[in-house]
Amino acid sequence: MLDSQMIAWQYAGPLFVQADWHRCCNNYKAQFTRTNFKTTINEEGAFKVNSNNEQNTSRSVGMWGLISIFIAYGVTLNTFSVGSAQAGHLPFWNGVLMIALGWAGLAIVGTITGNIGYEVGCGAPFAFRATFGLWGYKIPSILASIALIGFAAFDYWYVGQALINLFPGIGSAAFYIGILIIVLAAILGAIKDITSLKWLTSSTIPIALVLFFIIMFVTINRGGGMETLMNYQPPLQDTSLLLGANIMFSCWLSTVPGYMDFTRHAKTRKCVFWAIPLGMLVIGFQYFVGQLGTYAFGIVDFTSLSAALGGTMGLVCNLFTLFAQANTVPASTLMITSHLTASLKVPRLAVIIGQPLIAGALAIAMFLGADISIISSFGTIVGYIFAPLLAAIFAEYYVIGKRSFIEPEALPRFSSSGIITILVGFILGFVIAGFSAIQIPTAMLLLILCFVLHIFLRKVVHLK
Repeated sequence: MLDSQMIAWQYAGPLFVQADWHRCCNNYKAQFTRTNFKTTINEEGAFKVNSNNEQNTSRSVGMWGLISIFIAYGVTLNTFSVGSAQAGHLPFWNGVLMIALGWAGLAIVGTITGNIGYEVGCGAPFAFRATFGLWGYKIPSILASIALIGFAAFDYWYVGQALINLFPGIGSAAFYIGILIIVLAAILGAIKDITSLKWLTSSTIPIALVLFFIIMFVTINRGGGMETLMNYQPPLQDTSLLLGANIMFSCWLSTVPGYMDFTRHAKTRKCVFWAIPLGMLVIGFQYFVGQLGTYAFGIVDFTSLSAALGGTMGLVCNLFTLFAQANTVPASTLMITSHLTASLKVPRLAVIIGQPLIAGALAIAMFLGADISIISSFGTIVGYIFAPLLAAIFAEYYVIGKRSFIEPEALPRFSSSGIITILVGFILGFVIAGFSAIQIPTAMLLLILCFVLHIFLRKVVHLK
């Protein structure tokens, strides 16, 4: 039967998009000879998984489309707060090295994750299921959704603050109008899945980038020029290079599994390998502006940078906020929709509408009294959860083998190895951070240790 199928595929190949056809055959040729691999390839060359969560992927996003999507997700204003709190409390070159380390970690881990989405053709819930079981995958999906909604609330808060700055005469009403605008942007940008997101990012991200670089150069100029800033010695050096890089890295880990929801649409592997590092580079530049803003004005977040620059530049900062967050929040909504529709079987439209409303309500709560600086602590805890989670996925896909990704019907309800990896990693994170005599980049270390642990549990202990 397999021989006849291979002959049929050989002659049917020219009917499909050739690049995707050859890629699918090369990636899974070995699996065809060993198992009854229940997949089909549709007229677009898409990889279709015939499983409990059937997913059909169209390879519709090219190089610029994917780059713009990852840049769009990277222009969240939370980065300025983290850059200020970490790199802003170190001498110039130490801060730059901290940012470079954080960027490199994100680029490597993000690209490794995105490659899974490209090769398998399915999003994050599919990888969760292959690693944590048919029922167990609901746990990381829900955790990822909670973390993403939490970070999105900060994005919404910034838009509300921008509207207050633009229209101070109407007071707090401007904040609520800003929340309404960004809620609508999140819904409209995700309503048509990758199609609406690609259109939104491709058309508006160039404007956001121009505004951002204007802000960066003016910040340097107002701070006395690069030479002055490079010689600045922060009075309060209460962080370390590795710990700061770890926070910059761990703040983003909850978003990284969702990269598969974007890369599964990529036309080529080259798109993935370019888009993710470039998107992470934008994050690095924003950390850098947060660092310089702390040197020059003592800022703690982007709102205070906007107020410090003032005048016309204040207007530029607020416009950047609107353009940047109007791109970030639909990408976040798309990730959350992927998680919750798979794990909780919630209707897609209900998630697309409900998630922005929840994030908006959290943003209003922050406006009424919560402290925006808690984002660094939030990011640290996220790292304790998602470093082991990613480690388990990497070990399962790249070392154990792809069988669990292509034969979901053979999976247990709960994968004990995946669940143990997360629990041990989470506890170990607090132990390392709380009792270590030296300062250790906990999330980065957990990623390595839990990678080894998951392989041990699967290969040596033979847990499922």
